[in-house]
Amino acid sequence: MHNRVIRRISENVNIIHPNLLNEASFNYNGNRINISPKGVFTAPSDFTFNRIFAANSTNALNRIPEIHLNGSTGTDYTISWEPWKNTAGDYQIRDDVSWTRGPHQTKFGASWALYKKVQDYFATTQGGFTFDGTFSGDDFADFLLGYAQKYQEYAIKSAGYWNNISPAAYIQDNWRATHRLTLNLGLRWDGIPHTYEANGNQSNFYPSLWNPANAAVFATDPVTLQTNYSAISPSSPGLGTSPVAALNGIPFYLNGIGISGKNGIPKGLVNDTWDAFGPALDSPLMSLAAAQPCFVAVSAQCTSASRATICTTPRPTVRLTST
Repeated sequence: MHNRVIRRISENVNIIHPNLLNEASFNYNGNRINISPKGVFTAPSDFTFNRIFAANSTNALNRIPEIHLNGSTGTDYTISWEPWKNTAGDYQIRDDVSWTRGPHQTKFGASWALYKKVQDYFATTQGGFTFDGTFSGDDFADFLLGYAQKYQEYAIKSAGYWNNISPAAYIQDNWRATHRLTLNLGLRWDGIPHTYEANGNQSNFYPSLWNPANAAVFATDPVTLQTNYSAISPSSPGLGTSPVAALNGIPFYLNGIGISGKNGIPKGLVNDTWDAFGPALDSPLMSLAAAQPCFVAVSAQCTSASRATICTTPRPTVRLTST
């Protein structure tokens, strides 16, 4: 396994005027993960079998299929979904302005962050055979005979391209209203759109899209002739085509399923939030205020020329919140 962490920071501080300061910065944080299988995992050159999905005809690293002995032997051979790669990067640009004028110490700014993640699916596309003794009474004997009770194969070895943006802005002012009263006011806004898959390979179940007339018809197990509730009959209503080009023509049960970016479905599958406001205030009560719909936060601190008064006078806090 290889894991590499990358960090980059670039910052520019510009003193525009003795009482006006601008700070601009670019930040990057990322990682690279590469997991490769170890040990014996390559199939012999003369080992071939008919695959279910044409997309898997090119088997990465020529991996041996999984072998599951689910009887008295009770053992498994698998390298799972390896090889597996993950690339993640977090890009942020921000600009902050500090301005002091008279009794006001004002600071305001904005930021925009983009998080990009390319991650392989956890898919065992090499396939997997299960032997449980159905034919001979012993799982290992079935394995030696080549009589599998079940074979399964994930459809495609691919990756998801996940994106997320996070815009934000704030303004705060430390206002010395009098020599005995200082007000700290602040307001922050955060845009909270949802993560989305860049190629639209993302879906969700929506009750409003469900049509009872297209309820699934389950398959019949060819061996036991019992209903197999983990598989849908190829003649079931409600079947459609996958939006993934490599799986074109392969039926999927889509009754009630909405695909991101199509037919009015948001690309993040749910509606984004753009009205998240909160206090930009560093105080002991901030954690409590952040859990409430606060739009303006105000704190007042009274001081006196008496040292004893400064040490004993409590700091009252006044908050204005939306209703």
